[in-house]
Amino acid sequence: MLFRFPRVLLARWLALHARRRSMSFLLSRTDDRLIEDIGLTREDLRHLLGTARRAPPAACERAARRPALCRK
Repeated sequence: MLFRFPRVLLARWLALHARRRSMSFLLSRTDDRLIEDIGLTREDLRHLLGTARRAPPAACERAARRPALCRK
């Protein structure tokens, strides 16, 4: 049973890696035909890949300005 756990992790990592490569393949194409076929935009794919260049939401900015709680 112990030996199965690393195999599961490896299989999961390989599946995620293959999915990421297929999404980046869609972004590397010049036409958006395949992206539109699945009902997404380029920005949606960039967001799924974690490469979106968006400004942080206002809630994150407010949380960054909020002072830390002092516990005594």
